Amino acid sequence: MGYIYLTEDDKVIYNIDRDDDVLLYETSSISGGTIYTSGDTVYHIFLEDETFQVFTDLLNPEYILIAGGGGGASAGYYDERSGGAGGGGGLISGETSSLNSGYYDVIIGNGGNGGSGVGSNDGSQGEDTTFNGLTALGGGYGSAAGTTFSITTTNEGGCGGGSGGGSGDAYYDGAWHNNGGKGLQGYNGGKGSNTGGGGGGGLSSVGLPGDGYDGGDGGLYISFNLDINYQCGKGGPGGYSWIGKSGTNYNSFPQYRGYGGGGASSGGSGSSTTWIGGPGTPGILILSYKISQQK
Repeated sequence: MGYIYLTEDDKVIYNIDRDDDVLLYETSSISGGTIYTSGDTVYHIFLEDETFQVFTDLLNPEYILIAGGGGGASAGYYDERSGGAGGGGGLISGETSSLNSGYYDVIIGNGGNGGSGVGSNDGSQGEDTTFNGLTALGGGYGSAAGTTFSITTTNEGGCGGGSGGGSGDAYYDGAWHNNGGKGLQGYNGGKGSNTGGGGGGGLSSVGLPGDGYDGGDGGLYISFNLDINYQCGKGGPGGYSWIGKSGTNYNSFPQYRGYGGGGASSGGSGSSTTWIGGPGTPGILILSYKISQQK
């Protein structure tokens, strides 16, 4: 039988039991990311692109991949309608097959850019997070005001992006048809109202629809309390009307991972300013395994 032990200097000792009396110790390391130990579990937390190095077979590690959040839409020049918010990054989790000795690339998806430029413009999709053939999908972008599309198309993503505030061509049969994007690894984004943007979908709930001049709240996050409390996959808030403001930007908070950017709020009719959408935040990869493993 063999066992893996983690020492105080983060070195992994692989112990091979040849028989009852003779032990052969092979010292190596399993490195990459920030290493955190809780009880009998070791966590490797990756916040940026890196290499996971395994110098002895690692049995069935568990993984949580979260992608970058989508960017929110900008709010238009001389426009009363606000931008939809970006969706949170998608999540996949489970137990992978044993990893043989070697090097494994970790790619952490960046958040999508917020919409910018003159007028109402979409944000951009969040980037995927990948590891060992696994892919978490980037959050859907927040759509610009007046966009008309089905729930099944356009700004779908890990979590769906919110729709921008509506326009006349999006209103028919007594209802607004500027739906939010579909969540493929999370929840759907919210529908825009006549002027307020829809909230981005999150990992715990849907983005809420805009309500009149008010933007919808983003879908809720999930959290992992490790070396710090990581909050992951929240949808951005939709923009609101009459008070010009750029979309919410969560990038100053390193513990917020895979957040969607907020939709920009319009300055009302006659405003000469274009307000930019908020960018999404980068994703995260969490790998974990037990300190002692039977080979």
